[in-house]
Amino acid sequence: MVFILITIQCNSEEEQEQPLSNVDKSGSVETVISSKNVKDAVILTTKHSIWKDNKKVKDVIYNDTIPQLGDTMIEVESNSGGTKIKQKKDYKHFITVSGQ
Repeated sequence: MVFILITIQCNSEEEQEQPLSNVDKSGSVETVISSKNVKDAVILTTKHSIWKDNKKVKDVIYNDTIPQLGDTMIEVESNSGGTKIKQKKDYKHFITVSGQ
């Protein structure tokens, strides 16, 4: 059986998943996916931590540069009322996990 922990980091608090506090380190692959807006691009980072017999065997990290989605207007509230500000659009992460 393969155990995978997935943590998705994004700017939207309502969509952010809470990471697991414990990983089964007897034999698992822990995966963390994150994205960061930089200038006109997004850096997509995927990190796999391989665990066996309660020891980390290794980390495998992939970085990819993908195009920026552009800007969107969001409404925020302040003491003087609501106002709209420009913010970078975030990619939505869809993950398919398959195992034996």
